[in-house]
Amino acid sequence: MEKVTVLVIEDNPTWQNRLRRWFERYECQVDVAGSYLEAESRLTQRTYDMVTLDMALSPDEEQSGVAGSSGWELLVNRLATDSPHTNVYVLSASFEGEPQRAFELNQRYGVKDFMPKGRGFDPTHLQAWVTEIREAPKPPGRDTAPPIPTTGGLPAHLYQQLVALLLNCGPFDTDQGLKALFVDGRLNAWRNQLPTAPTPTGRAEALIDLLYDKQNDQGNALLLFLDVLTGRVAPDDNCHARLQALAQRLQPHLS
Repeated sequence: MEKVTVLVIEDNPTWQNRLRRWFERYECQVDVAGSYLEAESRLTQRTYDMVTLDMALSPDEEQSGVAGSSGWELLVNRLATDSPHTNVYVLSASFEGEPQRAFELNQRYGVKDFMPKGRGFDPTHLQAWVTEIREAPKPPGRDTAPPIPTTGGLPAHLYQQLVALLLNCGPFDTDQGLKALFVDGRLNAWRNQLPTAPTPTGRAEALIDLLYDKQNDQGNALLLFLDVLTGRVAPDDNCHARLQALAQRLQPHLS
């Protein structure tokens, strides 16, 4: 039986152990993160089939520290954009009183399901989640790199994360918006080579195809583009740190 990979994001040691035991009983490979920052680190190291989040749905609960609900929501947003094939589930002590909040998270970020802690907790729901993932058709491109018409290429999961992050943080709505970034001296050599595409996704994919194997005396063209784009984003914007982190993960594949 193929093991489902699970990341449990939970800051309560009792619940950490409880969830780990249940998932291991269902033949899962389990990692645990006790904070938002630890979860970010785990997610840069591997791809998970399933993530469970201890997330406060009530605005009055768990507002302090890295485990606060604002941090969790940033993480849910990151998962939705960077890891679209990861199934996200929320466990919350405040779920029963916040059905509308749960609905909004489902609509905005694709959270698959919710379950309350305490008396409403039912481990058979965990088993049902695992079974659903195990029996689902494997997402296309999970283990193979997307076709890139030149030699080399990027690992599939990094390629997917890069496209998603560019769409979330970059000016890909129009060809002109993208071209404006290439006024920068680091990118100017490729300004007249920019491909056009009818959709934002097409523009992002075409840009990667153009730049990933290009170089100048300042470095790899795709890494330079990410550096220029990062410089256009405010330091306190969530995109700033995410662009920097992804550039670091891409560097071994582009140098």
